[in-house]
Amino acid sequence: MNSLVVLLGLFGLMSVFVLTHWRIRIALSKKLLDVPNQRSSHSIPTPSSGGMSFVFVLSFLWFCFALVSSEAPLAWTALLLCSGVLAMMGWFDDHKELSAGTRFLIQILIISVFLAQVDALPMLTLGGFTVDSESVLFGGWFLYLLWSVNLYNFMDGIDGMAASQAIYVFWSIAAFTGFSNAVSDSFTVAAVLAGMVMFGFLWFNWAPAKIFMGDIGSAYLGFVLAGFTLLVVSSDAELLVPLILIMGTFIVDATVTLLARLLSGQRFYHAHRSHAYQILSEHWGSHGKVVVAYLVVNLFWLLPFAWLALMIPNYSFLFLLVAWTPLVIIVVKTGAGKPQA
Repeated sequence: MNSLVVLLGLFGLMSVFVLTHWRIRIALSKKLLDVPNQRSSHSIPTPSSGGMSFVFVLSFLWFCFALVSSEAPLAWTALLLCSGVLAMMGWFDDHKELSAGTRFLIQILIISVFLAQVDALPMLTLGGFTVDSESVLFGGWFLYLLWSVNLYNFMDGIDGMAASQAIYVFWSIAAFTGFSNAVSDSFTVAAVLAGMVMFGFLWFNWAPAKIFMGDIGSAYLGFVLAGFTLLVVSSDAELLVPLILIMGTFIVDATVTLLARLLSGQRFYHAHRSHAYQILSEHWGSHGKVVVAYLVVNLFWLLPFAWLALMIPNYSFLFLLVAWTPLVIIVVKTGAGKPQA
């Protein structure tokens, strides 16, 4: 790997480390703490909105990348600006608590603006069937981006979960783009840098967490991961299924839980602790064990299937079904989404 990339990554990691440490000190001195309630998975008041550190640093590094990259400059600029707006919305929500309707409306507007700046949405090919309708593609990517923003918020409920997932996904993307001849090396570099940046925050967010990323961090990560995936797939459509497949633990947990809540008549937008990872953390009495378990599934189950999907694209959707089906069964077995006492 280029030594300049390593130096930039270390710069980003240390910058996030310093900024997060500073945020903890400020939050403690001014009593800006996330106080536990009946829906919380933590038991002591903890500083929040720590995501501001990696939002600033990663946005700066990617802005520099956009200046020197010839790859879809308009789309890159839109990704940076739109993710920044969503981060500001998250910051405001952390401190003033926006209504669900307001958050949803802002997300719809921002995602629509971003998609409008993408020159050509990539065609989808699943099992020999090709989707090339612009309206269908727009709708599909719109729903994926919208769900990604929200599922990251849903899955950021225990120490280290969302941050460690982001590192795994960014570096998996780097591995797949590095292998693809159709994708520019600049995307690989951007993904490697993003993963290194997140380590600076994970140091303080690992159980027992000294700070939470807050909505500013979860909304930002959900959007940039999905948006970055779109830009990559625009260069190589065969990467679509592998890059979605690697997100299986988050997508399956959040989606199955949401569907279970809807089917049982619960208000899906109300806070709760009925995701599979939250139930497991209570049963096991540990946030760290759950995060490690999810990482093990990611690395030793989902990642190999994603690699097979890349190597044998004609059967990519089949590999996704085989990889995700056991996850669906496990999440259902935990009782995810069932009404809580």
